[in-house]
Amino acid sequence: MEFELQFFIVAIVFTLMGWWMGCDFMARRIVAMTVDNLIEEDFLRVRINEKGETVLMKWYEEHE
Repeated sequence: MEFELQFFIVAIVFTLMGWWMGCDFMARRIVAMTVDNLIEEDFLRVRINEKGETVLMKWYEEHE
């Protein structure tokens, strides 16, 4: 009986951990896809800084 209880608890813990990690990964992926789509559709303006990073521009900033 003790082994079954330990096995059940471990199964629940790792199921919850996997679910939490999966939700976090999918949330980041969905946000990245949404921002990329907004950039492609020209709803967001971006520029590349000196380090090569993409920076979102404010609506009143001029494109260099």
